[in-house]
Amino acid sequence: MKICFFSIFLIISLISCRNSMNVSRVPASNLKYEFDTTYHVYSTDMTGKTTGGIDLHFFDSTISIIYNYCGEHKLKIFKPFTNEFNELILKTDCTKFYSKETKDNYFTLTRDGNLMCFSKNKIPSPFLIKNIKQDSSLYKLGLDIEQYKPGSGMHININDSVFYFRIMRGFDNRKGKYSRKSSGFPIFCKYNVYTDQMKLFGKQPQYVENSWFGLASNIYDLFIGDSIITSESVNGKITIINTLNKKEKEILVKSNFDTVPFEMFNFPKNGQDAKILKMQHFIESPLYDPLYYNPYTTCYYRVFHPAMTKYNDNGLLNTSYDKKCILMILDENFNLIDEVILPIKRMQAFQLIPTYNGIEICLPDLYKYEKEQTVYSFLSVKHSKK
Repeated sequence: MKICFFSIFLIISLISCRNSMNVSRVPASNLKYEFDTTYHVYSTDMTGKTTGGIDLHFFDSTISIIYNYCGEHKLKIFKPFTNEFNELILKTDCTKFYSKETKDNYFTLTRDGNLMCFSKNKIPSPFLIKNIKQDSSLYKLGLDIEQYKPGSGMHININDSVFYFRIMRGFDNRKGKYSRKSSGFPIFCKYNVYTDQMKLFGKQPQYVENSWFGLASNIYDLFIGDSIITSESVNGKITIINTLNKKEKEILVKSNFDTVPFEMFNFPKNGQDAKILKMQHFIESPLYDPLYYNPYTTCYYRVFHPAMTKYNDNGLLNTSYDKKCILMILDENFNLIDEVILPIKRMQAFQLIPTYNGIEICLPDLYKYEKEQTVYSFLSVKHSKK
């Protein structure tokens, strides 16, 4: 009797376990995918000094890619569907900052805090709106503009008057220390260009001393309309901040290939080999890249890199270029609808460019020179109904 009862219990447990595993799986795909490595030759010389980043903007269903060239104090704006190029000259410090496109103007926030405006009718003559770093509201709160801008860099369908940027703790030179605690302060600012009003959102996460996420502790940014959307690199958590009512919604969307728990980085007590250990932890850990949105397919995309052992099957040391890339496709409600193993291996699939029927992934290490121009390589991922 006991054996019979145990057998029935075991069968029910196995069925229950199987059903619980199926809950998180992606349904059978009704899409088909095509991969194609393409090379794009831009209509202007891109061989200048290293770019400080790429920003993606959408206005009236048109994509613009803004390249920030730090060493040359200039912005280059490329519209891939029309092959149009514009160049903006800044008489200021490094432009590795925030940019925005509106119907009539381009805006950029420079490293020294100057908010510049470029009229599309009078390119490339800029004029200064104000210096935000000297704004009294930020100064009084002990906050400054964040110089590092993590995330996809996408600004989509944002009101002409609104400008988003990150903020950080301000360093007080007179006191020789930061003005606020290392965590708990706001991390986003929604600035109205015309009314000069600032609203702060988000909260810097709390970290346990000497035990944290190491180099994988990024929180990425994505700005759509009146929403600030953040995504974390160490898990599948996505947070949507409604800037109109200040409500926050958290959604957990994990890859089905995310099967190894993320281990926090324990800082060595004596600090010896800390940089090497942090990099090795970063390489071996499962990681999520920034979240991107495609207004043409109304889908969100991000790349996930599964965990990797220190050595491969042949006993050779794995590097960042050995990590697999899994493309996650989410619908407009952040439901995971498909996952695709990409035919590339690298730590980070750099910059996802939306297209009419999928995305293109910029591969920064695969480029060549033709007629004194840099020719960039992209992996084109197209999907359609089967």
